[in-house]
Amino acid sequence: MKAPSARDLDSIRHDIDAVDAELARLFRQRMLLAEEVAEAKRSSGGAVYDPRREDAVLSKAVQIAGAEFESETRELFEHILQLSKARQRGKLGS
Repeated sequence: MKAPSARDLDSIRHDIDAVDAELARLFRQRMLLAEEVAEAKRSSGGAVYDPRREDAVLSKAVQIAGAEFESETRELFEHILQLSKARQRGKLGS
């Protein structure tokens, strides 16, 4: 006899697919904004790497995600920040 569960696997996967679609949409939006940041930095002479801004982004992300996922959140956002900086450097030709 199959053990009862709150939701079946297909239902959970359906929800994961919806979350993944939203994550992909938001990631695209973030990369487009990174390109805008690059243009603003080109005008102002700002550096691609801003450690204070990165610390603030990481802290805010951890605060939103919660302490339970602190390590995973930091790892995810550190990678996102690396991709954003690479996108900016590509846009700036550096």
